[in-house]
Amino acid sequence: MQTSYGVVSFDPRGPVKNWQRVDKINQHNNRAEPLPHCKEGAPLPVHLIGTGNLQSDIRAKMLAHGIDPDAIRKNGVIGFEVILSASHAFFTDEGGPEPMKRTGAWIGAAIQAAERIWEADRIVAAVLHLDEHTPHIHVFVLGLLLRTNKRRPADGETWTLDARVISGPGQFQRAHDLYAETMQPFGLSRGAERSERKRRPYSDELAKLKRRKDAMDQAIEAAQIAKARFNDLHEAEKARWQEVHREQARIVNEAEAEKRKARGLINRLEVERRRHASVVVKFQAASERSQKTAARATAFRHALRTLHRRSTRERGGGAAAGRARRAICAGGRTRRSIRSQRLAR
Repeated sequence: MQTSYGVVSFDPRGPVKNWQRVDKINQHNNRAEPLPHCKEGAPLPVHLIGTGNLQSDIRAKMLAHGIDPDAIRKNGVIGFEVILSASHAFFTDEGGPEPMKRTGAWIGAAIQAAERIWEADRIVAAVLHLDEHTPHIHVFVLGLLLRTNKRRPADGETWTLDARVISGPGQFQRAHDLYAETMQPFGLSRGAERSERKRRPYSDELAKLKRRKDAMDQAIEAAQIAKARFNDLHEAEKARWQEVHREQARIVNEAEAEKRKARGLINRLEVERRRHASVVVKFQAASERSQKTAARATAFRHALRTLHRRSTRERGGGAAAGRARRAICAGGRTRRSIRSQRLAR
């Protein structure tokens, strides 16, 4: 279980020095105007001490002690507002069972602590607030002091206002010590001395949360604007890529068409190649036949030359040999034509 502390907090604005501030304190304590940090439907302020009219109560207290409220010197201290409370967890289930009963007991003990610290005669008002985040009591005290006037000692002891009774040296530490002693039965601890930690009103916490919320709202708005810009850029980029894809598709289609044309041309070239190969084969066959024919013709001429030589040797033929030579050179004459020539001679 976390440690809970008894809290005594003096108004950070200092002592009250004018009636306008007294009226503002009274308006706040009486909830004359709605406050944004108050819970709806919560109990109304409870006046534990006083009538609910703070200025009237202060004036009545001063007059009862022989002090003229309108004779207070300029910038003189009228009194102090002090807040008595405890850690928030103390008033919830985190502080133990029966939080409402515990809160009621704390209210009585807090008033006893205030009377012990400042004496009941100096307490003008005590207002309980249960409509905020943490229950607390606003206490207004006067610095009443009974003393003898050194200038007029014959007047005897008279009451006067002296702020040092409340805020003099060691008085703040004394208030914390006595309040902590009274709160010990509730398990409330005293805060660290001279920690310089200040009580932060719940309204300040709400203002801080509101600032954080406003910052988050601004961040969300900026993110939404950035998202809208991104979406616009995304749409533009998407349109550009769609155009690129269409251009790529067009190029691919043209390439496919060119590929089909190339395949058709290759097929035609293949047909031409095969036809050409067939022609080459036929040409080679004709060439082989021509070579064979030429070889036979050469053999035939060679045979004729041999025959001619034999005939020449046998017959010693002069003119006949010449004619035979011419006949061989003319080519194409057969043995029958040569024989016919010989018979004719």
